[in-house]
Amino acid sequence: MMSHSADTHNAERVSLVTQSLSRLAWSMILAMALAVWISFAAVGLRVDFASNWPLVAVMLIYAVALLFYLHVRRDRRIADMLVVVAQLFLTLLLGLLLTYAASAVALPYRDAELSAIDLWLGCHRAAYVNAINSTPGLNGVLDAAYLSIQPQTALVPLALLLAGQLPRLQSFVLALGISLTATVLIAVLFRPSMPQSTSTSHRGARPR
Repeated sequence: MMSHSADTHNAERVSLVTQSLSRLAWSMILAMALAVWISFAAVGLRVDFASNWPLVAVMLIYAVALLFYLHVRRDRRIADMLVVVAQLFLTLLLGLLLTYAASAVALPYRDAELSAIDLWLGCHRAAYVNAINSTPGLNGVLDAAYLSIQPQTALVPLALLLAGQLPRLQSFVLALGISLTATVLIAVLFRPSMPQSTSTSHRGARPR
């Protein structure tokens, strides 16, 4: 009896934490959407929903399913799972749209300042490239580690979802949104002339 009461209390506590984090996530998503709207208006971009009707249709069907489990069937656990997955999708979508706005901003390149920061930190490009090239296979390992960001973004939420760790998944969504926004701001303010697409290629390192 006591064990059942403790389990019920723990489930209620987890639900309250999840709902609190969910409100924070929705606030962050709203702020990101507002930033997208303002930035797109400023640089003259727009989202063509007509050419993306399959995505819009999927989003509408998903919203109907969420409302069904939230208000008709009243299964809070499934509803919370659907909410956090939607928040993850919206965070990634808005982060992507912010990168489009950032790439359209015509601010001057900051190569000289970035190079000065590297030198101030004691990072010399030539020495860095030589160190990478002098170690067989290191360039490939670093590139693989960098490119693992994309599968990690999918695998970590999937693992948390399957484990039923909704509060941790909510925290992941918040951290992802904050990091995406910070990355966009840094890309705008400290714009390099060459895209940093991989861990070492933007610094001139190539495997021998």
